Amino acid sequence: KETNELLSIKNLGQKRKREKAKPNNNKEKDEDNKEDINEENEDKDNSSISSSSSEEENNNKDDNQKPKPLINNMTTEDFLNMLLIQKRKQRQIEEMEEIKEYLYGDNTLYVPNQKNSVLIKRKPEINEQREKLPILSQEHDIMYAINNSLVTIICGETGSGKSTQIPQFLYEGGYTKEIGKIAITQPRRVAARSLSMRLCEEMDMKLGEEVGSQIRYETENVSKKTEIKFVTDGILLKELENDSLLSEYSVIIIDEAHERTINSDLLIGFISQILKIRYILWKRKMKYNNNNNTDTNNEEGKFVLPLRLIIMSATLRVTEFSENKIFSNLLKPRIVEISTRQYPVHIYHSKKTENDYLNEAFKYCCKIHQKLPEGNVIVFLTGKREILDLCQKLREELELSNLYRMTDAELGDE
Repeated sequence: KETNELLSIKNLGQKRKREKAKPNNNKEKDEDNKEDINEENEDKDNSSISSSSSEEENNNKDDNQKPKPLINNMTTEDFLNMLLIQKRKQRQIEEMEEIKEYLYGDNTLYVPNQKNSVLIKRKPEINEQREKLPILSQEHDIMYAINNSLVTIICGETGSGKSTQIPQFLYEGGYTKEIGKIAITQPRRVAARSLSMRLCEEMDMKLGEEVGSQIRYETENVSKKTEIKFVTDGILLKELENDSLLSEYSVIIIDEAHERTINSDLLIGFISQILKIRYILWKRKMKYNNNNNTDTNNEEGKFVLPLRLIIMSATLRVTEFSENKIFSNLLKPRIVEISTRQYPVHIYHSKKTENDYLNEAFKYCCKIHQKLPEGNVIVFLTGKREILDLCQKLREELELSNLYRMTDAELGDE
């Protein structure tokens, strides 16, 4: 009995071990089944991913062919243009900062040495006439403004002597000996020719040597020796095509700026940029040639000195130039006013404006000649034909053809 009981107990223990071992085997089987299922799912996912990626590649190919909207329905071309504009603005800002460093860091400009100053031998009669001019008393103020600034604005009344005396101030100061020529622009050919002749008379020189004039279809009044040159606006614009920095000139004078012709406005715009470029080249000690190549090692080029710009007018609103964007704070234009005249002037206006101004001028000339004291009468007309017609009428009316006869040769192009 005892042995049977012991055997039964052993059998029970073995049964319990078997029962405990059965669930472990089931767990292993379940885990194996789970792994198989996971592998199947991964294969399915990989196949789906590969198929979706191929679809995306095909879609991307189609999208690349069409312009893709980026920001606010902006195409790629517009986006690239926007980036280019931003880069240009950034470059301009960097250039302006560089110019500020040069112009604000050291405001000293190149001034000709006093050893190169020139003495002009004038006739006693000319010296007496010059002493009566109002501008002669302000010579020191004008030269101080020109020496210490790139842009100078001179406002003076008619007859003060701006057009003839300021070129002489610069010539005596030595600007033509060290830096280059002096150019004075005029809006009309007649003014350029007559002013050059008057300046030659005052300086006791021959036309075409140190002083000359260059207008369209006329080049005989200019030579290699010419240092003061009267030109029209169009001639100077033509010279800009061959020499973009006007390296042969030291001072550019724009006379009669109040007329505001297209050529004069273009000149002022171009020269405002040339002033900055030539100043920076001078500071960096870089050479320049006509091919617009700037290099310190370039043997063909030459060193340039700062250029000066002088704007002159009788009836000029200074704010049009002093507050203009092209003349920013970097250039610092100086203003010199000449408020006096050589002779007193009284202005009278007619009550009515007549269409036939030539007939009205004829009537007023006759009244002045008959009623007022002795003196001369100047009449301004628009062309040669009108001048000849008015002279003929006055001769017939006043019966002075023998005393006041003016031929076509004496009048010239006036």
